[in-house]
Amino acid sequence: MPDKRLAYIIYSHDDTDPDVVSFIRDRLAEDTRGFAEVASDSNIPLGGDIRESLAQLERADVVIPILTPGFAEKARAGAGPVGQEFKLLVERHRRAQRESREPEGSGSETLLIVPVLMHSNAELSRLPEPFAHFKWVDLTDTVRKNKQDVVQIVARSRFNTKIERVLSAIRTISTTNTVDFQREERELQEKLFVNLKDDGNLDQELFVRTRPYERVRDQQVFLLIGRKGSGKSTVTSFLTRTPDKLYKGAFDINVDHVNLETLFAQISEEQIRSDTQHVVSLEAVFELAWRLFLHTCAMLVITSPDTRERLDDEQRRHLGVLDEALNDIIRNREEAEDLTPVLLTYCLGKVIELLKTSISSASTKDDSHFQADIIGSFTFSELSRISFRGDAAAALDQVLRRCDRPILITLDGFDTAYNAYRDASVHVYSDRIADRTRVEVEWLRALLSVALTAKQKGSGNSSALNPLLDFCLTVPKDRFLEILHHERDSYRYRDRFSELNWSGIELSILLRKRLERLCGLVSAKDLAPLDRLAFALNGACPRLPQELEIEHNGSIVRLPTFVYVLRHTFFRPRDVLFYYAKLIALSRNWERRRLGTPSSEDVRRTIKTAAFAVIRDEFVNEFKGAIVNLADVMECFRDSPLTLSAEQVEDRIGPIPFRLAQSSEKLTSLSDKVKLLVSIGFLGVSLSEDWRRGFGFKNRDVFSFTELRVVDESDEIIKGILEARFGDSKFLIHPVFLQRLTLQNPDAFDVFRLSWDYLRNTDAMVDA
Repeated sequence: MPDKRLAYIIYSHDDTDPDVVSFIRDRLAEDTRGFAEVASDSNIPLGGDIRESLAQLERADVVIPILTPGFAEKARAGAGPVGQEFKLLVERHRRAQRESREPEGSGSETLLIVPVLMHSNAELSRLPEPFAHFKWVDLTDTVRKNKQDVVQIVARSRFNTKIERVLSAIRTISTTNTVDFQREERELQEKLFVNLKDDGNLDQELFVRTRPYERVRDQQVFLLIGRKGSGKSTVTSFLTRTPDKLYKGAFDINVDHVNLETLFAQISEEQIRSDTQHVVSLEAVFELAWRLFLHTCAMLVITSPDTRERLDDEQRRHLGVLDEALNDIIRNREEAEDLTPVLLTYCLGKVIELLKTSISSASTKDDSHFQADIIGSFTFSELSRISFRGDAAAALDQVLRRCDRPILITLDGFDTAYNAYRDASVHVYSDRIADRTRVEVEWLRALLSVALTAKQKGSGNSSALNPLLDFCLTVPKDRFLEILHHERDSYRYRDRFSELNWSGIELSILLRKRLERLCGLVSAKDLAPLDRLAFALNGACPRLPQELEIEHNGSIVRLPTFVYVLRHTFFRPRDVLFYYAKLIALSRNWERRRLGTPSSEDVRRTIKTAAFAVIRDEFVNEFKGAIVNLADVMECFRDSPLTLSAEQVEDRIGPIPFRLAQSSEKLTSLSDKVKLLVSIGFLGVSLSEDWRRGFGFKNRDVFSFTELRVVDESDEIIKGILEARFGDSKFLIHPVFLQRLTLQNPDAFDVFRLSWDYLRNTDAMVDA
């Protein structure tokens, strides 16, 4: 049995009946027996040392202040034992807050403060800062003493409902901080977070054919934009292993295997830096390198063992020339695990060689002749001539013209090497961050430009390769935003990319498939998606409530647990699976320890606690590479209302410039700042009823990952709110940040309300 956790009650002896405190303590202790100890300073004998209670308070996981006017007054004045206890509580809270703001901080899971109101005058009993905003559990009308000094429960049902909140805080933190729970959670995460790109046998069983996947499969789009954890890698992997053999072959570009420091070193030679600023553009250099790279990839696909068998006799006649050309470029190519780094270095090196030759051989008669000579010789035909042996380019052209199926080029990665390069730019080479980021952005932008040209019908390009190229280029959202920031002709990307967003129904299908595999279940295919999910959840965790009971405005509201989880996500697979790994671990841990069934409060508390890790791992760590001072920007909203007017948003972030990694300039325009925060999902918009109906939204509160993504007027909506043209429409902060930033809103449950009907309706709207 793991060590018991400690819940500690602090109160003022002057205006709090010790019998009532003892009654509450004993009631909590009775229901937390086996995993928590409930204590107060009444355990210390008369004349005992106050330091004993302070020591208990220092190690307590849950602290329960009993709110009375006397407690509030002594806490403010720092008087007596209450003053000392409150001072220590403030210190612990501030430590937890500082730790939660650190990049690797886990939030305030190790300290939960659950105030209990025991006096009818709530204002007199309110805790001073920094806890004045904390929501209390009101027991004033449920516990009192009668004339015989016997504690009575005036309203037993209300008491049980309210005391459940306190019990939930103790139970949840006492469970989730144990070694047993954390081990079980890790094991569940490993089983649920199946990486399909590493296990092709699970493709058909677990892959969810989302709308963005279908669009890229049909080449309606070729650029997939998505946040970390949205499933970009899974799509590229599934396409390359597609069962209907759409492609002649495929070449995968894994950015994580590319050494960007090497590329930066190649392009940063003093002469090259000067030439790419005054003679030819850096983008032109990278575009030629990518074109050469794609032609070399085509050679590799054509000469691969699988493709050789499917070539006709005329095509096979050219294989010897292609093999010799490749052998000149890559030694022992059959033994190399990934040829991408070698090819990229070679291709960029050849372009630099061509640039130097073009400049050195250009006429110096005058500037016009000089520039004309460079442009005339800095061409792809010249690059092919110096890069490929003999007739290799012509041989490749002949083979390609007889191909009846396309070659697939995929781009994926960006997790390790790309982030390491960006981190080094921000923290190690901060004086060169603009130059380093420019190389990184232009390198990627050049590939997208080459792909756009290849897929553009009637472009006049006579290359035999272009018509045969299919692309699935997956780019993290923050990187794509940087490209658009640099791209003067960003309209070129319109209708050529799709954001890898998930609907609520698609996420329910993904969770159901993972749970069925976890437990060996098979749901009936004729059931609706949400009914199939209910079947899988019942089989995987029968003790976990599928509906939560939430007290709201004096009544009980029922809400599906899955919907409540979605409200704390960015509608991504990784978020959903993370929460459910924790919830299933909670349910199984309690079952094994015979602690009963988790209540609605237990489930909600677990989700709220887990939100700290989601913010840290899935938001801050993702976007801090693009917005260098993201932590400072988020802190501007601490203690903010959950919904804000344009003026309130301006008051919060107007004074702080946003430092962007890809530019030495800082973002100062309020409109640009708000658009950026909306695009990454931190802010959404809350529309008045008239404007909600006008835009056809199913919910008044919309985010970039929900309904806002299916309209073209998102910029206009933001502009309209900023200019106060949309009535009482406002901006809102994603509810997942509620605890992390101690946001203020008495009706927080009304913000971003979801339901099964909403998920069905929005799914149908996306299909329309």
